[in-house]
Amino acid sequence: MSMSNYARYIMRYATRILRGVPSAYWIAAAGILIVLLAATRKIRPGLFASYVFLLLTVTVLTRQRTYMAQYELIPFWSYRAFFSKGGKRLLAQMLWNVIVFIPVGLLLCRRPFRWALLIGFACSACIEALQLALKCGFFEFDDMFHNVLGTAIGYGLAALFVKLFSGAEKESPEE
Repeated sequence: MSMSNYARYIMRYATRILRGVPSAYWIAAAGILIVLLAATRKIRPGLFASYVFLLLTVTVLTRQRTYMAQYELIPFWSYRAFFSKGGKRLLAQMLWNVIVFIPVGLLLCRRPFRWALLIGFACSACIEALQLALKCGFFEFDDMFHNVLGTAIGYGLAALFVKLFSGAEKESPEE
C-alpha cells in the first residue's frame, strides 16, 4: 500500500470513528473542559482554534454529502414553523445551535463584546457557507442568529463569573 493510500485509509477509518460518536458528546466534553479552564483562568489562545475545529468537524467534516445544496433564506422561518406546527425536534435544533456557541463566548470573554459577537458571527457564517458549498448541511440565517445568541450568552456568563469571583478575591476578612 502506498503512503497516499495508507493516509486515505487512516482518514476513512478516523471519520468512521468520529461519526460513531454522537456530536453532543464531543461538544459537551469540550464545553466542560472550557468551563473548567475558564474557572482556573488557564485559557490558552489555541483552545479557541481547537474548539472552532471541533465545531467544523461536527457540523461540516463528518456529515454526509447530498446531491443538492439545501438552504432556507427566509429569516426566522424556524420560529414561524415551530409556533404553527410545533415540534420538539425543531426546538431541540434551535437550542442546540445556541448551546454549541456558548463556549465561543466564554473563550472570547477577554475581547470587547462587539468583537466577540463579530467573531462568533464570522465563525457561524463560515460553517453555514461550508455546509452550503460542500452540500453537507442546511444553510439558514436562523442558525447564524442562534449561534450569535449562544456567543452572547457565553460572553455574559464569563463576565458574570469574572465579576463574582474577582469580587470574592478582593474581599478579605479583616481581623
